[in-house]
Amino acid sequence: MTIGDLLNLWQNRSIQKIDNATNKSLEGLYKQLEDVKAELWETHQQALNSKSNTSASSKDKEQAGPVKTVEITIISGPHEGSNFSLRPTSRTPAFAGRSTGKKFVQKGVSLPDDYQVSTTHGKFTIYKGAAYFTDTGSTNGTSFKGDTEELQIDERYELNDGMVLVIGISELSITLGYE
Repeated sequence: MTIGDLLNLWQNRSIQKIDNATNKSLEGLYKQLEDVKAELWETHQQALNSKSNTSASSKDKEQAGPVKTVEITIISGPHEGSNFSLRPTSRTPAFAGRSTGKKFVQKGVSLPDDYQVSTTHGKFTIYKGAAYFTDTGSTNGTSFKGDTEELQIDERYELNDGMVLVIGISELSITLGYE
């Protein structure tokens, strides 16, 4: 066997190893693609179901007019019995958190004695006549009472009358004020 034959043999083995590794990588990527497709389809189906479930409540909101205020009553936690009247907009949200800063005390929800609440926990906004809450990256998360899943960070969630928002160990009852 010559040196040239030996080099060709090593080259062919190397090419075969590279081909095998490439095929394994491609198989893994195709599996991931199929998993993501299935997850996307499931999310799409959930969104369609959610849309059909909320169409009746959307008609009720249209009859009531656009939301102008968000009234918060603390129903449990260190600040139980406290009330907050918020007038957020899409440009000037009302913030909720442990902070005692001006924007929390005067125009938001300040919960300084609830140590499970982040300094800036979330924000309330009104956009196109509907009220929303967004978790702005809190440490301990936010959920709706009775729902085990935490809200996704920086995702806007529409609020309805009677909802109870759980931030820290405080429960905030939501009442919407219409035009």
